[in-house]
Amino acid sequence: MFGVGLPEILLMLTVGAAIFLAEPLAELARRFGWTGLHEEGHREDIAESRRGPYRAAKAPPPDPLAAELARLRRSLLITRVVAIAAGLTLFGVGRSFAAPLDDAPPRPRPVRPPPPRVVPPSPAPASPAGLPFDPVENPTATLGERFAYPHGLSGYQVPMRFDLPAADSTTAAGPLVSAKLELDVELRIIPAQVQGTEGIWIDGVLSGTTWPPFRVPAFISRDLSGRNVAFTEAVTRCCREQRGHLSLPLGVLLEGSGRTVESVLADGRLDVDIADDVEVYRAELVLCRRAQAQRGAPQCTAVSARPLASGR
Repeated sequence: MFGVGLPEILLMLTVGAAIFLAEPLAELARRFGWTGLHEEGHREDIAESRRGPYRAAKAPPPDPLAAELARLRRSLLITRVVAIAAGLTLFGVGRSFAAPLDDAPPRPRPVRPPPPRVVPPSPAPASPAGLPFDPVENPTATLGERFAYPHGLSGYQVPMRFDLPAADSTTAAGPLVSAKLELDVELRIIPAQVQGTEGIWIDGVLSGTTWPPFRVPAFISRDLSGRNVAFTEAVTRCCREQRGHLSLPLGVLLEGSGRTVESVLADGRLDVDIADDVEVYRAELVLCRRAQAQRGAPQCTAVSARPLASGR
């Protein structure tokens, strides 16, 4: 609050200069006739002319020392007034330049945005526990079961599991040539219910056109409903109100999920769940590999499905 800035320093220097240079400046002004010393003689002539012819006696001549002292006092007063005015002017100019700097708000420091947080994607569970459809609206049915549809029931789900044999004849062969689901199914059409809501769930990946209220997100790692509709289109073409056969490549059903056939078979099992108006009478997983050193037909093995209760 009581800090001394540049304007105050200039003012003090100006006042000090006025005090120490007053007499030299007055002497210089007297030598060049700037203080009006010549006016004294002019005033004496005027006073002499006003005395008129009737005054016989002349006034005593003025004391030159007193007159010079009076002139020096006037010169010193003028010099000090000029010095003070100059000091005040410098002070005002200095304050006008310093005020914007003093009153300016501090510049905000640039804030660096935090580095983006990199969250590694959580791997999909090898075999999710539980079923991907609401067990109340879509109770579980077994392979070969005919749906009864009691009053108010929307549909069913048929969960199944394929366990790859440890001594698979294709294990010693080369890369996987094909992996297909071979299904005997029938698509039921129920009056007064929404149609076209069939889907298939394969190791956490859901595809088809399943109805959103009946999905259980906790057991769905990749939801392709409405984007990958290969299952819904195939079952509608072949098996609408009639029993027919489907041959579905796993790669087609997983397309768009980022998962491969090898990744879903890596744990030696495959969990599948089908909903909600598709009756399944037979299901097999057929794997075919070609031996690296052979040029003949690929070696294939068929794995039959067994019921999967509560996804376990």
